[in-house]
Amino acid sequence: SDSSHLCSRKAHVAFQFHPSSLNLRCVLTSSLVMAAAPDAVKKRGPSSTLLFLVFLGYIVVRAVDRVFMKRATNSMQSPTYNLMLWNVIYPISRQVVQVGFWLPYILIMRQAGDRRYTWRFLFPGSAAASSKGAVPLLQLGLFSLGDQLCNCLQGPAGAFISQVMLSIMSNTSIIFTLVLSAAFLGTRFSQNHYAGCVMVVLSILVGLSPKLGSNDCSENGVQHGQCLGAYKASDGMFHVLSAGAAVFWYCAFLLSILPYAVGAVYKQHVLQGRDVEVVYATWWSGCFQILWGLLCVPFLWIKLPGQDLPPGRTLEALVDTWSCLCGHIPHPGDEACAS
Repeated sequence: SDSSHLCSRKAHVAFQFHPSSLNLRCVLTSSLVMAAAPDAVKKRGPSSTLLFLVFLGYIVVRAVDRVFMKRATNSMQSPTYNLMLWNVIYPISRQVVQVGFWLPYILIMRQAGDRRYTWRFLFPGSAAASSKGAVPLLQLGLFSLGDQLCNCLQGPAGAFISQVMLSIMSNTSIIFTLVLSAAFLGTRFSQNHYAGCVMVVLSILVGLSPKLGSNDCSENGVQHGQCLGAYKASDGMFHVLSAGAAVFWYCAFLLSILPYAVGAVYKQHVLQGRDVEVVYATWWSGCFQILWGLLCVPFLWIKLPGQDLPPGRTLEALVDTWSCLCGHIPHPGDEACAS
């Protein structure tokens, strides 16, 4: 499971569902959404001060969230545990937490005089779902399909990539989104968008240049961030992957950005036609994300570096993952769970 959100109502829906959005990516991709739907920009909305405060709060919350998620991923460390966390535990717990936000929201909207917000608001076929009435649930469910595929691929990979590189590589979604939006939606972009893409590429090259230039995996090189296959685990120590494993996890992480970008373009396509109610869309997208996560469980049975789980031990892996998440040590070698 894992944010996406800010600058306009439509941009918020487009970023609600992915857990790894950061400020640069959000600003630029929100701009892509608004470029595709210029009429939304003309609508009167909250004051600039309020939007700035919300945006600032979002950046702080997402930064804290990213660090926490990285620490949790490092503690799980096992690809099996991380796949179970992001495909099963995260989507379900996310919906449970969101209920605590949505119910007060419905009450506040009803007290403000909008009688469409009743106890049936989150039910299928709600007239308050959009400016044009009810929205097909499958359409909202597809909002989170790309996000969950992204979570599925990023979860295990995140334990073996540094926090800095995770943040930088996540921003490649801007490039994928720009290309796909131009190809399938006919969206036109300005020099600012292209400059943003160049900045993302340069930031990745700058981040990787010390590692690619020397790839010094000696003890001194590892401590100074010059080894491509080195990562800092939950025990505070650096560990070195084999060259093949390092390339595999970096490629898996970059590949995970593609389904997220496809999902972002799909959201643009849907949102161009109607003003979808943010809470309603988030709720049903999250409900379907539980289904998508369960359908991703077979990824646990694929032999990966550090993972060899037969299908018959899937429930046992779920119990072990929950135990690890609670700080216990399910098996010898899982000492990172206690950190």
